[in-house]
Amino acid sequence: MQVRMTLTNKTSGDSTEVDLSVEDTVVIGRHLGSPMVLQGEGLSRHHFLLSTSEGALSIEDLSSNGTRLNGNSLKPKISVRVNSGDVIEIPGYELRIEDIPESSAGAPAEPAPSKTTLAGARSLKLIAGLLEPRETLLATFALFAFGVIAYVLNS
Repeated sequence: MQVRMTLTNKTSGDSTEVDLSVEDTVVIGRHLGSPMVLQGEGLSRHHFLLSTSEGALSIEDLSSNGTRLNGNSLKPKISVRVNSGDVIEIPGYELRIEDIPESSAGAPAEPAPSKTTLAGARSLKLIAGLLEPRETLLATFALFAFGVIAYVLNS
């Protein structure tokens, strides 16, 4: 899903339009893997998460400093639907959601993945989105090493 938003720096007043592709989940914050790397006091590396499900956009607060949607504080780790015209506020920034495409009602139906597969895939993407590239590499190496050790011990 393509989402258009206006990002405004509250300190300088500078605004920029951002087109963001949210395929499953996108983590926004200070981390270098973020599609919009934001800097400032009070921002977390992984500040909030945008996700799509059944053509709807949702937001989830991942930070310790809070995220607001239309002036209301979000509860941590609780997903809330986002609509066109909504405003997301984080320390130092305001993001106005300008355009969320309507779900394609006339599109041919695709077979739905099983809940187990979908949950596993979303979990892996969420975990990968929360880790820096070097952390992902280290975790992959650790899992590989654990597998080799288990194989040797069972031989």
